[in-house]
Amino acid sequence: MIAGLALLGLAWLLPYSRWYGALFYAAAFLTLGVPALIGRYPARHVDVTPAPGAIAWSGPLSDVIRAADVVGASTARVAGGVSLAISLKRRDRTLVFELEDAAAAQRICAALGVGYHGFGSLTWALRPDHAAWTLAFRAGAALLWLLCAALASFKTAGVALQFAMYASQATAVFACLSLLVGPKVTLTNRAVYIDGPKGREAAPYEWLTKIAAHEGGVVLEFQGGARFATSARRAGPFDAGLSSEQVLHLVAQLTSATQRAHGEAPPKDDSEAGVQMLRRGDEPARAWLSRLDATGAMLRAPAGYRGAALEENDLWRAVEDPEADPELRAAAARVLTTAFGPRAAARVRDAAAPIRDDDARERIRIALLPDVQEAADGLEAMEAVAEATSRDEGALAGSTRRIE
Repeated sequence: MIAGLALLGLAWLLPYSRWYGALFYAAAFLTLGVPALIGRYPARHVDVTPAPGAIAWSGPLSDVIRAADVVGASTARVAGGVSLAISLKRRDRTLVFELEDAAAAQRICAALGVGYHGFGSLTWALRPDHAAWTLAFRAGAALLWLLCAALASFKTAGVALQFAMYASQATAVFACLSLLVGPKVTLTNRAVYIDGPKGREAAPYEWLTKIAAHEGGVVLEFQGGARFATSARRAGPFDAGLSSEQVLHLVAQLTSATQRAHGEAPPKDDSEAGVQMLRRGDEPARAWLSRLDATGAMLRAPAGYRGAALEENDLWRAVEDPEADPELRAAAARVLTTAFGPRAAARVRDAAAPIRDDDARERIRIALLPDVQEAADGLEAMEAVAEATSRDEGALAGSTRRIE
């Protein structure tokens, strides 16, 4: 829509009677009007290919999603398998994948760095049902465009320019209005937020007593009798709301979040339990890294000669868990690369590819440095920067006073 409004702005700046003015108006109309004429893309089957730090799919409208662009994600059970909802930077809607089983969902989540509990927020735009008005808008826009084309074919450029201008401006107004009308539901790890006529309201998942799809929309009931209901079908001229399939996925995501809040979901396996002995504590960086290297050497020894109480599987669980403590992930990564060499280093790099936190990624990079002193210097430099930043923030907070 931004591109269409930019084209429309350029057309306003051009001479009214020039042929290229009509060209810019026509381009603006097509850019803004095509979504209205075509409508919602239906659900489609795609082959999703996970790779370290990204997923890609082939078929209609092929695309790539990189882990760095994901700002929210969550999974839930649905009738057809597993629902994976993903929110991306610079996009105003939530993408939904329906996967055949939990194993397929786990592969995609691992590629994108999404842990057991999900993260971030997911926003679902809900708009009232205006199916008849939407159809009328599409028909009118199509007829207006055909009239412009017919007039242009008879070389009446001035009249064609007028109609192109009116069509572009009307489409721009509808496009802008489609962003302003209707409520939104935002899911976070702790609460659901509803943006409606009364502004933004928040409710912890523990307050939800009923979640259901009803007449193409969603119904939420809360403790104390509060109720939120909206239709979500065929939402406005640009169909920016939810289809009936997406409503079912929204209900599934809300239900899953509520079950987790009530402790009804299966507990997550503790990926850190078997590697707690790798914590640094108060050790100097060099001494800690030397201890990790010694642990890796013991892990590399034949089973009958090992003195370490560590299992390789426990180490990999810690390294590949996006929600594990970054210090333990880095420690487990160093032990594994010391024990198993380049093969383990390649797998560690794949596990680090989707990490969004710069400090956590840097810790693992340092963990892969073979020289103990170089790795120790890197850790100490990170800690010095973090300490200086914390000190500056504390000084700033201490010097802040209320302005009357």
